[in-house]
Amino acid sequence: MNILITGSNRGIGLEAAKQLGSRGNRVFITARSESDRSEALKILNKIGINCRGFLLDLSSTASIDAFLYSFDEDIDVLINNAGVHLKGSPSNIEKAVLMDSFGVNIMGPWYLTSNLIPKLAKSKNPKIINVTSGAGAITSQHHSPIPFSAYRITKLAINEYTRMLSKELPTWKINAVCPGWVRTRMGGKNANSTVEEGADTITWLAEENQETGNFYRFRNIIPW
Repeated sequence: MNILITGSNRGIGLEAAKQLGSRGNRVFITARSESDRSEALKILNKIGINCRGFLLDLSSTASIDAFLYSFDEDIDVLINNAGVHLKGSPSNIEKAVLMDSFGVNIMGPWYLTSNLIPKLAKSKNPKIINVTSGAGAITSQHHSPIPFSAYRITKLAINEYTRMLSKELPTWKINAVCPGWVRTRMGGKNANSTVEEGADTITWLAEENQETGNFYRFRNIIPW
């Protein structure tokens, strides 16, 4: 399969590229900077992964348009993994935090996905996997910390986007994944899951023919 993974120069995205690439899939990774793109490609090439890397900043429509212009591959699976976790409360948030949170976590993935639909439609079994968070679940809103309200709201939005898209394209496999609290730069060193565990459900959904329109954590369906 041909698999595009956004935000895949480190953390869960890079690990998903390793796991999927090691199983014989061709992976396309993205990064915001040339140095990050180059470093990730070195890591993947060193272990024999068949991959290409592209520049993509989901907070910028100009960057998305430039990526779409240069991306000349067909894909079977799109993994919207890129995300930011920035601090800001409902009553006190900086403009940059607001714009970056919504741009990277929901507006960018939505715009990118809509423009990649024609490529995915060529696949015999198209799949879209949105990497989100339990912090965006309706059932857990009152548990999440207020200082990260922008993160919560954008993950709530990408969850609902996943549900709507799965209904619009019912023959496709479109799902959301909460990778858990993972020891990455975003999750921190005290997180209780390894990056391998965090990427496992993403890899599983990309390769296995599961149902559509669900929210998963550790290969189990969880409430929206």
